[in-house]
Amino acid sequence: MKDCGDISPWIKSVSNHLWWCADTCKADKELLREKWISIVHHTANIRQLDSADLYHECPHLPNPRDVARTKRWLRPDSLAHKGMAARSQLDALDHNSNTSRNFATVLSVEGEGELRYKVVYPKRSKEWVAKPIMQKTKRDHLQPMLDAIVKWKNQDAADRSAIIAAPHIPQNIANTPRPDKAEVIARHTPRFSAS
Repeated sequence: MKDCGDISPWIKSVSNHLWWCADTCKADKELLREKWISIVHHTANIRQLDSADLYHECPHLPNPRDVARTKRWLRPDSLAHKGMAARSQLDALDHNSNTSRNFATVLSVEGEGELRYKVVYPKRSKEWVAKPIMQKTKRDHLQPMLDAIVKWKNQDAADRSAIIAAPHIPQNIANTPRPDKAEVIARHTPRFSAS
């Protein structure tokens, strides 16, 4: 959008922040939520999070003044900053509603029903791996939310509830049920470890 160009330098940082949140939340969904929301403050150079219960301050050291001056911080009342907050919330809803997708399968007659894969070269492992392709994301969660918002808006102000029900959200991001802990540890232990 015309007045939202200031968000461009933050795109990579926002993506990195999402992965950092998932990696450091210790499976605590409330801590994950508070860390994720903190990106709105972080992009405006606000380190203290007064409204949070678990996550009160960015863990990194404050930026040195010369570095802070070169950053393009977002003004909290700017259109780019308000838009980023809304997009972050919509991204989280979209992700949560698509975590239970199945693997994509081959549709052609030859090989029909086989799982689809792409071959990638991750920097971390430094070896080629086959990565399953998931089914396309769906937007089934949008229409019920839009309907609920319109219904809420058309109600008399005295009858409105401050809460609109969200669609079903899975308890965690895993696509499969949690296996037995001993089974996971056995898979992790190297086959040729010293006894």
